[in-house]
Amino acid sequence: MSSPANVGGLCVRYPTLVCRSRTHPDPPTAGGSPAALFAYASAGAAGASIRLYAARPLLCGNEVTITYGDHSSGHFAQYYGFVPKTNPHDTFTVSLLQLLRASGVPPPKGGWGSDGWDAACELLERKFRLQTNGLQLRANAPDESLVLAVRAALAGEKGAAATLVRLEVLDAMDVDDDDDYNDSHAEGTYGMLEGELDDDAHMVARIAQVIASACANFEDQWPTTLEEDELELSSLCARPTSMPRVWKVLVEVRASRKRLLRRLQESMLQLASHIVEDPRYAWARVTQLQQLPSAYPFLDSLPIRELEGWAGRTWNWDTSCFDGS
Repeated sequence: MSSPANVGGLCVRYPTLVCRSRTHPDPPTAGGSPAALFAYASAGAAGASIRLYAARPLLCGNEVTITYGDHSSGHFAQYYGFVPKTNPHDTFTVSLLQLLRASGVPPPKGGWGSDGWDAACELLERKFRLQTNGLQLRANAPDESLVLAVRAALAGEKGAAATLVRLEVLDAMDVDDDDDYNDSHAEGTYGMLEGELDDDAHMVARIAQVIASACANFEDQWPTTLEEDELELSSLCARPTSMPRVWKVLVEVRASRKRLLRRLQESMLQLASHIVEDPRYAWARVTQLQQLPSAYPFLDSLPIRELEGWAGRTWNWDTSCFDGS
């Protein structure tokens, strides 16, 4: 690079890379976000190419880094042969029935009939069209589908129906940020319904406690503790061993699952405690915890039209810059 690379600006001919490149196995921290986006073009006017698009302003001599992407630890282990120690995008997949059973919480009296949680999960999927399988736990909070499913299960059949009706109204009234929304009556209705959900602090605290209890029991189901896995990994790294490398990767995956469950348990207990102290905006706190860090904070801060402008520009191989630069 002979000059500063603007956002969207750096392409490298394949197979020769003219800039030093290092991958980021761990999620970016403050000031350490990837410098470029990676793209591969199999055909074009200049032939096959690897293209690195600057994700933030770069100067000559700056290191050009990329990221492996937002994947679970299992994905990293399977496709890259390592596991990041810190990974906010890691997931622990469960079914609603597994989570409810692991929590040890009994079904609401008379809420789902004599079959309890089995009937609850079957009805929630068949009658209410809720997702009850393939739900994801993350380190800070579970995904939205899991929270909604747990809320409906704890409410019983009648309570679940009332909750879902309110949520359907909210979804129907959801408005894009670019649209004008001036119907005062509709705004008042939206605010009232949203308030009903936000003020249901007791239910949000119960959901958090159920998830925390399930996380503790999920972790206890392994034959080893997180501390024992950490000690095993330290031992494998400290001395030569005849154990195959895949053994270390498998222990790393197991430890990453336990870290996720441990952190989520702590996060949910803190959430429940904060709600008891201050019940306002309980639902909004869950939504905030569900937000994942961006790998490209600089790009996220740019206006959409500016990003679209860069996407429409053509790279010139003769001048090594975009046409019109």
